[in-house]
Amino acid sequence: MIKENDIKDNYNEMDVCEYFIDKLSKTKDNSLFRIEQRSPNYLSLVYGNNDFLRVKYTEKAKWISILMVGENKKENLNNPLFFKQEKKNNLHWKSEINSFEDLERYIEIAEKSCFFLKICGEEPLTIEEEKIAEYIKNIYIEFGADENKIRYRHLSDHAEIYYICYLTSIKIKTYKTKNDCIFIDKTIAKHLNIKCDTDGKIEISNIQELDIIKEYIKNRVEYMKEEGKYYEKYLDNTDTGYENLRKSH
Repeated sequence: MIKENDIKDNYNEMDVCEYFIDKLSKTKDNSLFRIEQRSPNYLSLVYGNNDFLRVKYTEKAKWISILMVGENKKENLNNPLFFKQEKKNNLHWKSEINSFEDLERYIEIAEKSCFFLKICGEEPLTIEEEKIAEYIKNIYIEFGADENKIRYRHLSDHAEIYYICYLTSIKIKTYKTKNDCIFIDKTIAKHLNIKCDTDGKIEISNIQELDIIKEYIKNRVEYMKEEGKYYEKYLDNTDTGYENLRKSH
């Protein structure tokens, strides 16, 4: 627990997460908070199944990003705390901070984003989406993925295929008049020298072109085999794929 009057110069990302847990636990269930290393570039503070806060706190960079949806998003469209966040359609808004003391200004905003996500109903994929999803699923299986942990879901304007509860989520978009496309994690894609645009988008004109992401899927499946000890469960008993770094709950 971070105390208000602590005198400390070497705060880190864990300290920031613990600070938010301490503050938000006044109105939220303390046992539902998780701290996870979902990216090598930041820590994630998770509430139940909601990755609502991301933290970078080093000597070179200090920022947080907060899930912004619904009324919270509307209320903060012109908030100077997020003036550098140009893309207001993004789910997470990033804000630079100068010191640990700045964090208090974000508590009320973070509280409104700290809730348990309602899982969208897994509607059947369209015929076009299913063709792509089945092809990708077979690539997963080719590299040893557990077929029972590969899931699909159709959303309003796209579909997703994911492995180990969103650890590797691939977004699928199909069109009538232009090339279909998928979206993958751009950071991992860059590491594997897989060509995609700045949003992780890859266009395909025929389904065999999906073979370009074989190395990406192979990398993710092998990662989960190596880090399998990190599997923990959400409340709905699905695997998170991440270790809970929080030890004090």
